[in-house]
Amino acid sequence: MNNPPTVQRSLNELLERVDNQRLILPEIQRDFVWQPRSVMLLFDSLFRGLPIGHMLVWKAKKAEVGKPFRGQKVKPGTLLDNFYGYLLDGQQRLTALARVRENDDDYPLMFYTYPDRAKDGYEPFYWQRSWNKSNPWFIQVADVLKNSFNIMSYLSRIKNDEDYEPEFERRIHDDLVKLQRLLEYQVGVIEFETDSYSEATELFIRFNATGKRLSRSDLWLAELAVKVPRLVTEHIHRVAQKWPNFGFTMPFLTQCLLAVCTGRLKTKARNAWPDGPDADIKEAWRAAERGLGHVIRFLTGTVKWKSADLIPSFNALIPLVVIAAKNDGIAASDSALARRWLLLAGVRQHFSGAVHTEIDRLLLRLNESMSVRQLWKATSRYLHRLKARDFETSRISGPVTSLYLSMLADCDARDWCDPDCRLDGTVQGHNAELQIHHFFPGSLLRKHNRGEDVINTFGNYTVVSKHCNLKVSAEEPATYMKRITVPDKQLEKQCIPTDRDLWHLGRYDDFLKERRRLLAEAANNFLGC
Repeated sequence: MNNPPTVQRSLNELLERVDNQRLILPEIQRDFVWQPRSVMLLFDSLFRGLPIGHMLVWKAKKAEVGKPFRGQKVKPGTLLDNFYGYLLDGQQRLTALARVRENDDDYPLMFYTYPDRAKDGYEPFYWQRSWNKSNPWFIQVADVLKNSFNIMSYLSRIKNDEDYEPEFERRIHDDLVKLQRLLEYQVGVIEFETDSYSEATELFIRFNATGKRLSRSDLWLAELAVKVPRLVTEHIHRVAQKWPNFGFTMPFLTQCLLAVCTGRLKTKARNAWPDGPDADIKEAWRAAERGLGHVIRFLTGTVKWKSADLIPSFNALIPLVVIAAKNDGIAASDSALARRWLLLAGVRQHFSGAVHTEIDRLLLRLNESMSVRQLWKATSRYLHRLKARDFETSRISGPVTSLYLSMLADCDARDWCDPDCRLDGTVQGHNAELQIHHFFPGSLLRKHNRGEDVINTFGNYTVVSKHCNLKVSAEEPATYMKRITVPDKQLEKQCIPTDRDLWHLGRYDDFLKERRRLLAEAANNFLGC
C-alpha cells in the first residue's frame, strides 16, 4: 500500500457529498452508535476550535456492496460518475452533524447564548428539555445553521429580556457567527485509492483495530462482509429489524452466527471466520436465524417477556441460540429449566465478567451434549437458590425486576383496581400502563425520617396500573388499602404479607423482612429450585 495523501475538506463539503450520494458507506461499516453525550461533545469541540480527528475515504472506481447512509444506497457494480468514495472512518461524526443540522427529533441540540454562561457554571450546548424550550436565551442549533438565520433579528428579540445588557450584543453576535460557521471547519481526510475491496477492508480493520473505536464484534462484522458479500446487508440487517421489540444489534447477531458457525467467540486468528466455501457460513446463518426465532418464542412464551427491556444480558442468549439452532428449537420438556437458567444467570450476573471466555467455556461443554441440561450442568454451581437478601436491591429495573415480572405473568397476577388488567407488560415511565408502586409511600417514609436505602428497596416495590397508583396518597397501607379491595389471592401473587398488622408504619421493618422471605420462597418455587 502506498502512503495515501491527506487533504483538507470542510464539514459542509463532506455533508454535501453525503446528501448527493457521492460519499456513501461500505457494507463493512457499523451502524450509528454514538450516544447523545458524544454528539454534544463533538459540537462543543467544533465551537471551541478543538481537533476532531481525521477521516478516511476509500476512493473506489466502481460500486461495491453498500449499506444505507441515512437511507441512501448504490447498486453494486454500477460505474461511479463524479463519485467521491466510501467513508471508512468518520461515519459517527458526519451522521451526528447531519442529525443535528436536520433537527432530528432525537437530537434537538440547543445553544445557550447568554454571554456570561461560563461564570455561572453553564456550558454552551444542552439538549432541548421542558425547562429550556421556551427560554429566549436558548436557540436551536439547527436554526442557526440554516442559511436563512438572521443574527440581527435574534438580537432584536433578546434585547427585550430583563437579563439583557447592552455590552452583551457584540459577544452574542460573535458567538452566533462562530456557530453559523461551524460546518466550515476544515478536517483532514485521508484519501485511499484501490480497486480491491479486500484491501480497503484490510485498511478499515487495521485503522480501527489499533484503538478503541470498534468493538471486536464490529471487526468480525467487517471481516464477514468481505468473506461473504451481501450476507450482512441483505440478511443479517433484515433480521436486526425483524423483531422491533427486541432490537437485536448487528454485532450481537454476528456473535450468534460466529458461535453457531465455529463453536467459539474468542480467536487469535487474523480472521475470525473459517476458510472454506461461503455456502457453509450461509447455512450457519440460516441455522442461527432459526435458532434466534425459537429463542424469541421461548422469551415471549415461557419467560413471558414482551421486549428486550427485560433481558438483563444479551450475552446469556447466545448459548440458547446455539442450542436452538442445533436442535431446531428448545424442547418443551427443557423450557422450564431454560427459564431457570436464564433468570438465575441474570440475577447472579453470570455474564458480567470475561464474557467471551465464559461463553466459549459453555460452548465447549455443549459440544459434548447440545442440550439445555448440559448448559445447566455447566453453570449450576454458580446459579444457587435465591435468598431473602437477593431482594434487598434498590434498582427498579434490572434482573430481579425481570424475574419478578416473569413470575407475575406466569401466575396471571391482576391489577388491584382493574381485575381485567393482567400484570404482564413492561414497566416504564409515569405514563405507562404499568408502574412500580411503593407499597409504603416514599413521601410518608421520608416524613418519618426513613433513609432512601430502606424506602427504595425491592421489598417495598409492587406492580400496579397507573390508574391504581393514582389512588394511593401519602398514607400507610393499612389506611389506603381499605379504599382498594384486593383479594388475598392477588396480594399473595405479589408476595405481599396478608397480615394487616404489618401494614402500619411502625411495622415497616418487619414488613420488609417478611416480604423478602415471601419473594425468595415464591421465586424458588417458580424456578423449580
